[in-house]
Amino acid sequence: MVIPWGRWIGIALLGVALIAGCRMLMPSDKARIDRQIRQMAALASFTPQKGNIKFVADLERLRSQFTQDAEIVLVELPDSVPVGRFTPDQIQQMATAARRYVGSLSIKFHDTAVQIESSASAIAQFTASAQAGDSRGQFDVQEFEVVLVKIEGSWRIKQLRALPVMGGRL
Repeated sequence: MVIPWGRWIGIALLGVALIAGCRMLMPSDKARIDRQIRQMAALASFTPQKGNIKFVADLERLRSQFTQDAEIVLVELPDSVPVGRFTPDQIQQMATAARRYVGSLSIKFHDTAVQIESSASAIAQFTASAQAGDSRGQFDVQEFEVVLVKIEGSWRIKQLRALPVMGGRL
């Protein structure tokens, strides 16, 4: 039985479409980590219009991005930010307390670079800019590095560390 060329071309095009569809539905680990980091900025940001329930839910979603034994190392940050080593739970408590005093916080992550170390570990670096309260035109800028591990198919942050920067304030 001879199959016409048109059918072979159709089958080949269907195969290409399936492969392209799988790539779109199952992004690479680098793309997943990049998206996860961008989502973290949105979850950490807040305005006075964000209700308490939404604020707490966002903090919980942010907390779930970390491993149980994660470490957050903050050094050389603006004067009002505590410096030291913290757990995600401590950061969550500080964010809740800060909301009362700051009123609003806009965080953006820029220039994310992801390096996959192995099938279960990765390192990402990015620059964060933050504007708190009514500080119009004044941004704090800080570089960060995160160490991620893959747990049950999901990337979780094992360590988040602030990196030394030259300037700090724009």
